[in-house]
Amino acid sequence: MSTVFLSKLSQNYIELLADNEYCDVTIEVGEDPNVKILRAHVNILCCRSPYLRRTLASNKKIKNNGLTHIELPNISPEIFQIILKYIYGGILSLNDHDNLEIFKVLLAADELLIQELVDYLQKYFIENKSKWMEQHFGFVHKASFQSNSLLKLQKFCTDFMLKSPEKIFKLLDVTLLPEKTLVQVIQRDDLQMKEVEVWERVLKWDFQLVRPYEKLLKLRLYEELLNSHLVSNSKPIVGTIIPKNFTIDGNIDSNIVYNLGIITTILNHIDDMDIDSAHLKFRLLLRGSRDGFTPKKFHTLCDNKYETITFIKVKGKDEIIGGYNPLVWKSSGSWGLTKHSFIFSFKGNDINSLIISNIVNAECALNYGVYRGPCFGQDIVIYSRNGEFQNYNYNYCEKCYYGKQIRDTKYQFTIEDYELKIMPPKKQGRKKSPIWLHFIERPLLNSSHHEAKCKYCFGKMVFDPKYIYTGDISQKDIRQYNAIHEFANPPDELLREWGIYCRLGNNEVLGEIELNQYWLNKPKLL
Repeated sequence: MSTVFLSKLSQNYIELLADNEYCDVTIEVGEDPNVKILRAHVNILCCRSPYLRRTLASNKKIKNNGLTHIELPNISPEIFQIILKYIYGGILSLNDHDNLEIFKVLLAADELLIQELVDYLQKYFIENKSKWMEQHFGFVHKASFQSNSLLKLQKFCTDFMLKSPEKIFKLLDVTLLPEKTLVQVIQRDDLQMKEVEVWERVLKWDFQLVRPYEKLLKLRLYEELLNSHLVSNSKPIVGTIIPKNFTIDGNIDSNIVYNLGIITTILNHIDDMDIDSAHLKFRLLLRGSRDGFTPKKFHTLCDNKYETITFIKVKGKDEIIGGYNPLVWKSSGSWGLTKHSFIFSFKGNDINSLIISNIVNAECALNYGVYRGPCFGQDIVIYSRNGEFQNYNYNYCEKCYYGKQIRDTKYQFTIEDYELKIMPPKKQGRKKSPIWLHFIERPLLNSSHHEAKCKYCFGKMVFDPKYIYTGDISQKDIRQYNAIHEFANPPDELLREWGIYCRLGNNEVLGEIELNQYWLNKPKLL
C-alpha cells in the first residue's frame, strides 16, 4: 500500500520558491517598462519545462553574482509568476484572475512547452469560456493559429466559423485567415452561405496575396498597365514587364526564392563574393519536396560540403528564412565555430522585408546533430524528435547567438519546403585570411599522438603567410601577439592537416592556414 502526500510536498516547494538562498538562475521577464527579474532553481525549471531545459542548456550568460541568467521578453512578470507557482507547487488558481489573464497563461505555457497545462487550459476555455472566446474571436483565432500545439482551440475556431460564417467574416478580417482554415471552411457541404458570398471572400483573400507584387513594378509601368486594361483603344505595352533587377534568373534553380535582388543582397553580405548576376551558378544539394524532410537525407546529401546557403519556406505563411554556412555540415553532436555565418528572413519575395542577422557568439554559430537539419545556433533550429529517419517536427526561431530576431514569433513552425545550395565561386585573388595559432605550453613530443595531452591556450594571429616558414619568426616572442583568447579549435579537420611547426625556444607553435591560402603562398614545412 502506498500513501501519497502531495499537499505537503507542494507547500514545501512553494516555500522554496520564496526563499532565494539556494536559487541559481535569474529570469528577466517582460519588456520595458514592465520588466522584472525573478529567481528560481535550474533543476526544477528543467524538470518542468522542456523549453526552459533547452534554453538553460544552451545559455552561457552569467551575471556578476555567479547566477545563470535568461530572458523571457514575451511573457509579462504577472503571468510568469502564475506559471512559476504552477511549476513549483502544481497550483493554478483560476478564480483569482480574469479570462484574458488566464488565456495569456495558456499562451505562456504553450511557449514554455508545458503540455499538461496547455491541455488543461484548452479544455477549460472550451467547456467554460466559449462565450468569451466568441466575443473575442479575432484575438483567440489569431493566437491559436500562431501555434502548432493549440489544436483544440483551432478546432473550436473552425467549428464556430462553420456555424456562423457570415457573422465571423464581418467580425474578422478574412485576409488574416491561414490558407488551411479558409479551405476547411469553404469545402464544408453544410456551409450556410451563398456561393457568391463565398467567392467574394475568397477573391478578397487572394487579392491580398497578389497586391504586394505591385512593388515589383515601376510606377510608370504600373500606370501603363492600368491604362491598357481600363482605357478602350489604348496601345498595348511593349517591352519588359518585370524590371531587370527582379529577373527570374535561369541559374537560380529554386522553388522558394525567385527575386534576384534578394539573392544579390544576401551574396553581397558574404566576404569576397563575386556578385555578377550573369554568372550566378548555384548547385542544388537538397530540395525537401524532392528528397524528403528527414535528418538522414539532409546529412547524406549535405554533410562535408563547404559554403552552403539554406532557404526554408514556412508552411501557411508567405515567409522564407535561411542562413549562410561557410563551413560544412556534420552529424556529430557539436557546435560549429565561425565568425562569417549569418541568417536571414523575408516575406513575399519582397526585398524591402529582408532581415539579415550576423553571428554574435562565434562559438555557437552552427548546431550539429544526427537528428538535426541545418541549424544555426539556437536561432534557427530544424529538428526531428522521432529520430533521423522521421520528418522534422520541432522547428523554431529564437534570438540567441545571432544579432537579430528574424521572425515575428518564437512559436514552432512547419516546413513547406527547403533547399540547400552550394555557393557560387568567390573572387580570384582573395584577400589573406587570418592564421589560426595554437600556443602549446610545453614542447610537443615526437609522436603526434601525444598532442592531445598538451595544455593549450588559444589565440588569433594575423601574420602574412609568407612570414610563416623555417627560421623567420623563430627568435620572436610569439606571445606578444596573443591578444584575443576567444577562439578554440579550427572549424574542421581539413585545416588541421596543413599545420606549420615553428620552433620558439622551449615552446612549439602550430600555425594553421586555409588550404587555398597554402597553395597561393606555399610556405615551407619544417
